[in-house]
Amino acid sequence: MKSQTLNTNKNAKNERLRVRSMGRRLRGSLLAVLLAAILPGKMALAVEYTLGAGDVLALNVIGIPELKRDVPVDITGDATFPLIGEIHVAGRTLGDVRRDVVNALTSQPFRRQAFENHEATILDIAAREVSVEIANYKPVFVYGEVGKAGAVPFQPGMTVRQAVAVAGGFGRDASGNSGMRSQMKAQRDQSIVEYMKYKFDVRRLKGELGIPLGPDDAIGEESTASESGTTLSSVEDQRREVDEQDYQSKHADLVDAIAQASQRVASLASQADIEQSGAEQDAAEAAKVDELFKKGLVQEARESEVRRSSLLSSSRALQIKSAKDDAIRLRSELKSRLDNLEHEHKSQLLQQLSEALGNARKARLIAQDLGDGLADDSDFGIDMHIFIFRNRGSSEQRIAADEASELFPGDSVEVVFSHPTIPGATAKGATAKQEPAIKTAK
Repeated sequence: MKSQTLNTNKNAKNERLRVRSMGRRLRGSLLAVLLAAILPGKMALAVEYTLGAGDVLALNVIGIPELKRDVPVDITGDATFPLIGEIHVAGRTLGDVRRDVVNALTSQPFRRQAFENHEATILDIAAREVSVEIANYKPVFVYGEVGKAGAVPFQPGMTVRQAVAVAGGFGRDASGNSGMRSQMKAQRDQSIVEYMKYKFDVRRLKGELGIPLGPDDAIGEESTASESGTTLSSVEDQRREVDEQDYQSKHADLVDAIAQASQRVASLASQADIEQSGAEQDAAEAAKVDELFKKGLVQEARESEVRRSSLLSSSRALQIKSAKDDAIRLRSELKSRLDNLEHEHKSQLLQQLSEALGNARKARLIAQDLGDGLADDSDFGIDMHIFIFRNRGSSEQRIAADEASELFPGDSVEVVFSHPTIPGATAKGATAKQEPAIKTAK
């Protein structure tokens, strides 16, 4: 009886592992298709962009949250991945590095440590379950006629205007005074980008919480930077998708553990009934033999044997009952942990929704106030020159640009103002041969 129960439990456990492995592979395929659909701009950048010191890669393996890691590229150009070790990534594309990581992880099984009363499990990692993306790019450096020169965190789709806005706006106008108008325009555009990002966050969070969208949640025509806002939101959505996968993995593990505990409780309950019935029969037999022994109808050896058998049956029944009670307690603890996980996840989503709503209102008010202060779009009587310095292998390329020019990670942006009415006044470095202006964002 015990052997049949153990074989049944083993077969059921193998079937659950097979189903879970298929589920992880299906989720990996769906995630890959989804990322390809929502992140075209980022993927286009990744095709031609080569990694270097200052970049941070994000490793995620669906169904194995233990391997989730942000991996920085150090000054030597190396990145250290779990289970793999150091890989030289400087000067290589993301696709090249991704292939090396996928090959390394899929060539070895992953051993998950034992969880409470559950045995350690061996998982085979499939290539489509491994995700290697760029979490953070090298910063952009802005200097010259700007409010605050220095490094600016890079985001895919970032333009010169947005980078300068983060750097405090343009530094001066034609009279040499504070360039309030230029700064207001840059700040307004940056506020619109932030507003659109928070609007996307609100829509996503309401969807996850099951809250219907209202008229205020519609994406209107108010953003001239909606494309950039969408790009920024897509990057954020990608990282939140990884966090959601971790939550779903923990949730699935607890649900599976509860199912196993319930199955064990049912098995032990059935076994306890059988053992209890046997113990009662042995006790009745022992009482009958004891009466016969007192009358001298059975020998003492027979009476001792029956009594010993009754005690063993009673002991087995108590052990099975104790094991059943332990399984019930474990199931209750797992259910409590599942409830806490779901409650904490919902609380986090509600907190994020509250913050996104507040930030969206704040960004919208700032953009409206700045827009009201810009009564006209007239120039200030100066020439503004923008140059982008971009590393191309061992050489540096100098590119004439404008406010709408898109940037790459690690670019340096120089902003120079000059007075064209003053004879001989030219922008810094203007006599040097310039590269053609780079393509501006549409």
